[in-house]
Amino acid sequence: MNQTSSSNLHRACYALATIGTVLTLLILATSLLLRLATQAALDGHTESVLAPAMEQASRTVHRLSASGVGVLALLALLMCFRKPGLGPGRKQAIAGVLVTTISLALIGPLTPGYRIEAITVLNVALGSLLLMAFWSLREFTRATRERPKPLTRIALLTLAALVLHMGTGAGAAAKSQWVHQLGWAVWLHVASAVGFIVCMVLFMRHRRPNGGVLLVKVWRYLLMSQVLLGGLLMVLSLRPIWLNFSHGIVSALIAMVLLTLMLRQSE
Repeated sequence: MNQTSSSNLHRACYALATIGTVLTLLILATSLLLRLATQAALDGHTESVLAPAMEQASRTVHRLSASGVGVLALLALLMCFRKPGLGPGRKQAIAGVLVTTISLALIGPLTPGYRIEAITVLNVALGSLLLMAFWSLREFTRATRERPKPLTRIALLTLAALVLHMGTGAGAAAKSQWVHQLGWAVWLHVASAVGFIVCMVLFMRHRRPNGGVLLVKVWRYLLMSQVLLGGLLMVLSLRPIWLNFSHGIVSALIAMVLLTLMLRQSE
């Protein structure tokens, strides 16, 4: 492959990863909004508190974004067969995109109504992993080195705790909206928060992130905001949708910034 072809492949991979990240954020955001707005009706069925136009728009954006991710996953797979190839880091990220996309498509028919707590947790956890896969693909493409060092075990444990925290948070919110009571996801959500903090402290002790002063400041601001939002959700008896929505979106942003800090520290 000549230099021009290699450069074109590089730009195409970067664009694909960036668009995939945006689409996945839209999927997570619309799914979160629809889930929080779904409540139990008197007849035992679910109903949405959103205005019909807003609900329809959210579902349309969700479906179009999911379809777009499916197309991007196929394009990413085709890129893997180009020679000399994309390198191990980008191929692993693409594998993550493919696995999570297929898994989300398989459990999709089980998600309406949000009555099955485990499915809700799995759905959001996989969506979070899809976001991380697209974002890591972007970071590996942006990297100045051909082969950045892989994430350490403590970094992987930290990310795993964060994904579990995001998934159980969605399950907890759905449970409270459906039956207005605490479920197992709430306690696992709190426990995963503790695990995430412990892993993050251990990671910071061994390898300090190197993503620039601005990125570190953003990271700290997001963490403080998340703690504040989580605290409000714990003490308020009535939890407005916007507060739960903000808490979920900040979690996704934290995942992206944390992944960037972890990957850039090895360059």
